Amino acid sequence: MVVSAAIPPAATIFTMIASFLSSRMGQEAWGRSMLQTVVCASMIPSLREACDSLEGQDVIAMVAVQLGLLLEQNQASSVIVLMLTGGEALEEYAMEEAGKELNSLLLKGPKLAHRLDSVDSPESVDIDVNNVKMGDHLLVRDGELVPTDGCLVSDQALLDESLVTGESTGKRARKGDSLLAGSLNSSSTPFIMVAQKECQKSTLQLMKNSLSQALEAKSAYERHTFEVAELFTPFTIVVSSLSFILQSQLHSPAVAWETALSVFMSATPCPLQIGVPVSFLSAMNLSSRNGVTFKSGAALEGLATGTLCVLDKTGTLTHGEPRVTHVERLASCPSSISKQRLIQLVYSLEETSGHVLAEAIRNYAKDLGVSVLRSVNVQVHPEGGISGSVQGIDVKVGSRTFIETSCGGPSFPSTMDSVEGGHSLSCYIALNNVYAGYILLKDEIREQSHQLVQDLKREGLKVAILSGDQGGNLKSVAEALGVDEYHSCLPHEKADYIKKQIQSGEKVLMVGDGVNDAPALATATVGISVGLSDLASESANVVIMNNDVSKIVWMIKLAKHALSVARLGVHVGMAVSTMQMMVAGIGGPNVPPFYNACAQEMVDLGVVFNSMRVMYYSSK
Repeated sequence: MVVSAAIPPAATIFTMIASFLSSRMGQEAWGRSMLQTVVCASMIPSLREACDSLEGQDVIAMVAVQLGLLLEQNQASSVIVLMLTGGEALEEYAMEEAGKELNSLLLKGPKLAHRLDSVDSPESVDIDVNNVKMGDHLLVRDGELVPTDGCLVSDQALLDESLVTGESTGKRARKGDSLLAGSLNSSSTPFIMVAQKECQKSTLQLMKNSLSQALEAKSAYERHTFEVAELFTPFTIVVSSLSFILQSQLHSPAVAWETALSVFMSATPCPLQIGVPVSFLSAMNLSSRNGVTFKSGAALEGLATGTLCVLDKTGTLTHGEPRVTHVERLASCPSSISKQRLIQLVYSLEETSGHVLAEAIRNYAKDLGVSVLRSVNVQVHPEGGISGSVQGIDVKVGSRTFIETSCGGPSFPSTMDSVEGGHSLSCYIALNNVYAGYILLKDEIREQSHQLVQDLKREGLKVAILSGDQGGNLKSVAEALGVDEYHSCLPHEKADYIKKQIQSGEKVLMVGDGVNDAPALATATVGISVGLSDLASESANVVIMNNDVSKIVWMIKLAKHALSVARLGVHVGMAVSTMQMMVAGIGGPNVPPFYNACAQEMVDLGVVFNSMRVMYYSSK
């Protein structure tokens, strides 16, 4: 689907003038001849397009105009020409308006980047953004867009991320903070950043690629309506032929021919060919303005028809930033290992890990002033743990199941899975295969999560929570949010669960935020990524750029509204068009072709304006 502006051709104006003159001059031969000449000339581009595409609307219109000219129904033919020129311009205008935000975003983005030889370099060199490499130091001047994802080197910067996240409020970044490509430097001074991605892999380019896919891809409902539209031309020919036979028995051949013309003048597959794309494109355009990127119309349709919403816990329902609340040293821990030493060993092992719990442990150790030691033979295990050697001591850290399995011993002495209101995480420790202690961490539930679950249920969806955390913690979060179904599972088990639900007939919406959610996001009917984790964003069908989980219900409501508007346009438009055809076929001389042509144009206009209502949707 290519969205572009169109200007009504000069033929439209000439046809209108000729129609007016013909109506004023009555039966004068030269007036009719002039109108026929203009109509024929106006039809040349449409004839060429109809022959090239063989689309139902163009073929029907071509037959109607030619038949109208043969029967000297010049004014009716001129109305059809107006439909093909002015009406086509209106349809393209609707498509342009529906996709304005998407198309403007495709054109946005810096063309040049200012590269510095070093942080202290006084002068920059302008290069094409596609030549930016990881590690390059870039200068971003006042009023310029950040060329690629990176890290702030200057002390601070004021950014406007509305292009990427939809948030109009400014964000103040400090040294070391991450920067998104497409963010606007809204401060009065330039700043220096270091590129962490090539331009082709940046957040902004990811959005552009997704939007390009969305403009081209069609949903199942769109494909179905286009298939029905292909059958509309032979259906019109059949109805017209039957009408001709009927009127031939009742009236003269001239009346029969005019009746057949009236049927063609009444036929329009516009509700099928235009109504659905404009509705869906309007919804995706509105979503883009609110920081939500759709990758296809199929994702929009899937949101509208979803029956089960599966939510990841950490980082989606919770903030994903746990903090250490308690460290326990067990009696079985070697006497030479104090609690401070235990923390140091765990900190040294977790220093190389990118897990969110590892970051919390590192922050806790740094606050205590603990130094990091060199670790070797570090391995991350899919069962939920990490192991390695620190100063000759074999250290294992992870879930209770991982520690018990890897140590090959009895159940862990402590089974504490939740404290402090039930919102804590447990991380267990073994030294030289001996149970040594555990760490408790707390990850607060997002304020929006309670409302999210209630709203999802209100929309008729079943809700389930999947997480790799221990059962006790998962249970406490599920109970706090009022979710009855929850499962503790590994990343591949999340995908297996979703696959089974789809096979049982559910249409699954999966909401996640991290790399470990990628398999589940790719398996779901619609995968929704909260945030910009690379792999999660690539696997998802919908990306919420600003981490606002409340947008999930808004998207579902918008999708339902868009699908409802599209269906209304299709069903009512096609019903009215078919009824007009039947009335024209039965009515014979009582239903002149000119009036049918005008009525057909009203149906087309009604469908277009109905579809454009989606652009002004506002969630109640």
